[in-house]
Amino acid sequence: TWDAMKPDHRESNSIEDRNKKKRIEQLADNFAAALLMPCASLDKLIDSDRQNDIAHLCEVAALLRVAPVALAWRLFNLKRI
Repeated sequence: TWDAMKPDHRESNSIEDRNKKKRIEQLADNFAAALLMPCASLDKLIDSDRQNDIAHLCEVAALLRVAPVALAWRLFNLKRI
């Protein structure tokens, strides 16, 4: 049936293509994080004495309208936690 009705487009399943897609997704996530949580905003909103206080970080995440885990990853990637 593939010979009779070939699809217009077929997703590749190669490891190289999967890794490329993961990398593109990772770059897109980092771009979005930088856009939604710029360093200047984090500097203003996060009390340096409470940087390890989960409740405080959840409040900051709510102010920025992002998930707490997204804020945690942003801080991790900035080497702040």
